[in-house]
Amino acid sequence: MANDFTKIFSKCILSIIFISLWAASACLIVVGAVVWHGAGSIDSIAKSTYALVPTVIILGSGIFLFLLGVIGCFACINENRCLLSTFFILLLLILLGEITAATMGIVYHGQVRSAIDTELNKELQSYHNDSLLKSEVDFIQSTYQCCGVNNFTDWLETPWSRQHNLTVPDSCCRDHRCNDTDPTVDSQVFHSGCLSKLNYDFSRFLGLIAAFSLVVAILQALGLLASCVLMCRERRSPTYQRFGEQEGGRHV
Repeated sequence: MANDFTKIFSKCILSIIFISLWAASACLIVVGAVVWHGAGSIDSIAKSTYALVPTVIILGSGIFLFLLGVIGCFACINENRCLLSTFFILLLLILLGEITAATMGIVYHGQVRSAIDTELNKELQSYHNDSLLKSEVDFIQSTYQCCGVNNFTDWLETPWSRQHNLTVPDSCCRDHRCNDTDPTVDSQVFHSGCLSKLNYDFSRFLGLIAAFSLVVAILQALGLLASCVLMCRERRSPTYQRFGEQEGGRHV
């Protein structure tokens, strides 16, 4: 009687967890896609902050988690020990991936500002002779309406500015049009730097990754516990057969 109650209770918990895992997998995919779209458009900055590494992990985990939910649901309904064991092992592997993504999000969160600072300064110094970096810097400045790293004066120490009479690029100005005058008196120039704005966005990206990864990891831990209880309680039960076998040892 106790075994029957435990089995029914574990199966009910697993069913609830399967639904939760499907919802969580959808959330992971959405969060991963949002972060990838936001961070991926600034390729070199994203690489320097390692934002894309945990993003790839949670995108992959979200996809596999959805497929794994289907396997687990089938195993639970059909009381198939082989599939239930497979579900347990794969869920454990995905759980480790989620913990890794959450850890990376937390660890790199504190390193974002210094990484962006270093990368932005390098890009400003190479702006005059690297077309790819030039396009990225222009995209950042026009999108975030900022100029330079800390402010527009950072440009005055770059080779590009010295070649252009100590002015700033058009991407530093409203409507992409500077007055080609002293940027300290040009009303078109964005006076705020890009560092603080990029730091806010990338810190938010990594925070989202860490938060969602931890929430899903808790759901996965509950799924592991319920499936483990179900397997242990019913290890000797004749209703749990090897995959492809019927009771009595005959193959289907």
